[in-house]
Amino acid sequence: MKFEEEKYELTQALNGIVSIDMLPVPAMIADIQADRLNNLYINKKFTEILGYTAEDIHSLDEWFSKAYPDEKYRQYIKTAWNDAIARYGQKHEVSPTSRIKIRCADGQDKWFQFHTSIKGSVFYNVFIDVHDSEENSDPLSETRLLQSNLLSVISHDLRSPYNTILGLVSLIKREGLNGPMAEYVKLLEKTTMNGLLLIEDLLQISMMQKNLGDSISKNVLIKKFLIEILEKNKPLLRQKGQKVFIKCEDSLQANIDNIKTGLILDNLLNNAIKYSYPGQVIWLKCTMENNRLQLIIKDQGQGFDQKDLQSVFKKFGKLSARPTSGERSTGLGLYICKILADLLGGSISARSDGKDKGCSMTLDLPVI
Repeated sequence: MKFEEEKYELTQALNGIVSIDMLPVPAMIADIQADRLNNLYINKKFTEILGYTAEDIHSLDEWFSKAYPDEKYRQYIKTAWNDAIARYGQKHEVSPTSRIKIRCADGQDKWFQFHTSIKGSVFYNVFIDVHDSEENSDPLSETRLLQSNLLSVISHDLRSPYNTILGLVSLIKREGLNGPMAEYVKLLEKTTMNGLLLIEDLLQISMMQKNLGDSISKNVLIKKFLIEILEKNKPLLRQKGQKVFIKCEDSLQANIDNIKTGLILDNLLNNAIKYSYPGQVIWLKCTMENNRLQLIIKDQGQGFDQKDLQSVFKKFGKLSARPTSGERSTGLGLYICKILADLLGGSISARSDGKDKGCSMTLDLPVI
């Protein structure tokens, strides 16, 4: 589909046959190939509030340089941009909103709430002016954001050397080493994979920190939602010969943030699979009462003792349970779930009758 057709499609989707220039917020549509800006469309509000016209921006690098003149901040924006492409570009999904600071054409720095929808090489961007809102009155807000940005940039840059190490290890293994050297290479591969997994978790934490308070709710058929999460974990379930049973009314619907809720449930289900033994059963249950949605994942696995329960949701929490088929764990998964549950105004709890007696993880969410 050509760029003009993409622009027309977005306009139709936004407000029937009304022009995108009628939107009350700044909007930008950009057609990008390999970091090159081939086409650009900016609406009237964009020029009115940010001061830039399409003639002012001839390339993607030029837009980045003008809008984000600070080099470190610009590097963060580029990293977030690439992450959005990787996470949402192939799925044609709308990315979570982010709070960003833009240098306007008059030299003033202003805060905007920003989100992008990606379809192929076309990016649909919307900017909501939040510069005068209370949340930006905190003088430390920019410092906190930059700290989060730094974590994101460092984590992103660390991916490359770790992947290079894994590639070299793969070449070494082809030499058919025996004895101690083979064990050393095996240990090197395991350590590197653990490091790469930790980097992915740090990137996820950084992404959450940049989106504190941002929530996009939509009406969801809960059983269908749970089936979609289950499908993502089917390969590991088949590998371990485990079964999952879903107990949920077919007609149950709720307004939830499906992205954050999906991340939590995917993490909890993955943990249940990881810490259960081959051939065991896992249950996904859901109930709705007093405008609160309860989602429960119950397994027959290793469970927790009382000491475990005290640190189960702590960062890098060291628990007695171990993955049953050599899977890897960084100790950040349940910590991430707790952060997300708090962001959603909900809670998450763990219950177990003791070691090797399984456990239940309950996610409790308010429903609007």
